Amino acid sequence: MTTIGQTIKTLRRERGITQEQLAEYLGLTPSAISQWETDRVLPDVSQIPVLSNIFGVSADVLLGIDVDHREEAIDTIAEEARKLYYAGKYGECADYLRGQLAVYPTSHKLMTELADALLLSGGGTDEIVKLCRHVLAASTDTDVRDRAVSTLCYAYRNDRNVGEIRALSPQMSRAYCSREELLMNCAGLFPEDEKKKIIHDNMNFCLIRVVDGMIRFASMKHDGGDDYIFTDSERMELLRSAIAVTNSVYVDGDYFFDAQFVEQAYFDLAEIQLARGEYDGALDSLEAAASCAVHFDTYDPDAPHTSPAFRGCVDGGWIMDENGNRSRQLLDDLDGAAFDAVRGDDRFARIKTKLASYAKMPE
Repeated sequence: MTTIGQTIKTLRRERGITQEQLAEYLGLTPSAISQWETDRVLPDVSQIPVLSNIFGVSADVLLGIDVDHREEAIDTIAEEARKLYYAGKYGECADYLRGQLAVYPTSHKLMTELADALLLSGGGTDEIVKLCRHVLAASTDTDVRDRAVSTLCYAYRNDRNVGEIRALSPQMSRAYCSREELLMNCAGLFPEDEKKKIIHDNMNFCLIRVVDGMIRFASMKHDGGDDYIFTDSERMELLRSAIAVTNSVYVDGDYFFDAQFVEQAYFDLAEIQLARGEYDGALDSLEAAASCAVHFDTYDPDAPHTSPAFRGCVDGGWIMDENGNRSRQLLDDLDGAAFDAVRGDDRFARIKTKLASYAKMPE
């Protein structure tokens, strides 16, 4: 009869795992693993489920622990983590995922989930890098690897590490080689409902890239200086164009998730108008920004768009930042010195009152 120690040794070797690696997964010493495999000491019963998940063995292996549905269990864990993530509870999400990784220490999917949560919680770059580098060294799943590269690049962006971003970015596919582009070009072969979704998804991706690009251009400054690359008039034109492009698609005003981009454009426009002394125009822009923030915070995630270009599309839920929802963040932004010139205006007070009635923080 094969002993537990012999089974561990066989499974470890079949999967190319060294005693040192297995010890690291379990938080033990290589000597402890050696004693198991030579049957000098039995693993503690608490280690059996972890070993089963590391090796991905069937229910009749290692005392009958059921890991036949390992990936289903990991998917369920990821879904629970995203509920915390979308609620802006990034620290709580990271703690939850760390606990689950103790049970599934070789799950690359959970590693990327944890890295994302750490990124948004302001966690240390070192831990993010360790997780993502491990995924890139061992995972063969394209989606998981892409996510690890993306998270790594955003972590390096926070550290202003351009060199690492340059080195990593070529590992991602170019936009014209993407899944979305491929499906768009083949959409005519798909059934009607599937075809519509393919086109909707691609349109939304392209729309946001264009609108976000205009907003970014309007705020871009010359390297090493405080001067904008565009004049105030050009910046205002870029922001108004971003709003007009969005309105040309969402003709019913059903921005839903994309309301955040229109809000940002109006807010940036208001700041320029204030600097130019155009107070009435600035208040108009702030009112529009506040309406977009409230729209974003209150839209029904299950409601379909009614605008022709996206009719029937459902955006789903939204992510609450750790600083609160969009209304909360815009309300905080209005405390800035840039708005002192209109702080005593009744319209400004009404804008703040409106935002305050919808402002929320993560629970």
